[in-house]
Amino acid sequence: MTPRPIYRWKSFWLGVVVLGFLAWAWGRSMGNTDGFMWWSPGVAVMGGQSAGQVHLAWDGSRPYPAGQMVWIHEPISTVGEPRFPQGWVWERYPRQIQVAVAHWLVMGVFAVAWAGFLGWRWRRGLEIG
Repeated sequence: MTPRPIYRWKSFWLGVVVLGFLAWAWGRSMGNTDGFMWWSPGVAVMGGQSAGQVHLAWDGSRPYPAGQMVWIHEPISTVGEPRFPQGWVWERYPRQIQVAVAHWLVMGVFAVAWAGFLGWRWRRGLEIG
C-alpha cells in the first residue's frame, strides 16, 4: 500500500507555512530594521533583521545600564544593497562578537532539511506499507 499523498501530510503544510514566514521576513527586512537590544550590567545583547540578514551581537566592551530592553522598528532604505547578501558573516573584536546570516541561507537550509524529512517519511511509508 502506498502512503497518503504528500499534500495531505501536516508536516508538508507546516513546512509550507514556515517557508512562507521566512520569505515574508526576508521581504520585510529589505525595507525595515526590526530587533531588540537588552542590557545587563556590563554586557549588551542585540538581535534582529535588516537588509536581508538576521543579526545577533554581543557587546561587553563598555558598561551598560542594568535591566533594560528596547524593541526596535524603523524603516530603512536598501537602495544599492544586494538582494542576496553574503551568506554568513562572523566578526570578532575585543569583547564583541557579531554574527549575521542571510535569509536566503536560512531558507535554503530549512528547505533541504524539510525535503529530506519528507523523503525519509515517504520512504518509510513505502517500507511499512
